Amino acid sequence: MRTTAMLIAALALAPCLALGQSADQVRAYQKFEGAKASNRTAEALASGKEAIRLTEAGGDNAVLIELLLSVADYAAQAGDDEQAATYYVRALKLQETALGSDHPDLVPALAALADLYTKDKRYSDAEVLMKRIVDIERAAYGERHENVLASLGKLRNLYQITNNADAIARVDAQIQAPAAVDRGSLPRPGEIAGKNRRYAQNSQGFAPICSTATLTSPSRESTRKRNSRLSPAGSNIHSRQTKRPCAPSTCCSTR
Repeated sequence: MRTTAMLIAALALAPCLALGQSADQVRAYQKFEGAKASNRTAEALASGKEAIRLTEAGGDNAVLIELLLSVADYAAQAGDDEQAATYYVRALKLQETALGSDHPDLVPALAALADLYTKDKRYSDAEVLMKRIVDIERAAYGERHENVLASLGKLRNLYQITNNADAIARVDAQIQAPAAVDRGSLPRPGEIAGKNRRYAQNSQGFAPICSTATLTSPSRESTRKRNSRLSPAGSNIHSRQTKRPCAPSTCCSTR
């Protein structure tokens, strides 16, 4: 569950069309939370819907995404699958517009929607989302990351439900296959495994990665500084590609 206090604070600070509207947003969300706590499902969903309407009118999409996901989670728990799916889809569309279609921050909403589709026996729709999650996580983390393997496991469970033996065998091969050893792609300390990563994690989520060529200077001074940092075994002095998170206004474009 998302943090109620943080979301209320965000609503209060949202750039609304009028101060009165901001206060109305906060009150609607507080009513939503109060009804949830008292198990008044219909009232909670109605208050959540009103909070969404006011937040959408205010124009703060970041707050709107969090609110849509929060109300969608509650609707799913309350058994209102249709309304939950509607809110998840709306949140995903906003996230895709802001982040691109393959950003790792989309995974929680994609997974929640896939779970909902599985529950409602919409297996083909669930399969599409689960495959998309695997593709996103592979690009972000690398082939053998625990998130990728966990998502493959969920996909395998779906194929068990649908008795798809061929698909189960394909997933098993991906889960069990040993990773090829590529010394050039081993991560540095603090990095996520996978030499073809497109995103690096930071305090605000994930940022896109771009490549820049770093050339070692042959000058005597740079050689002295480099050697002072090397272990006794030495180090490769040739040109190499390094990856770094993009600065907000430089390098590669974000989607």
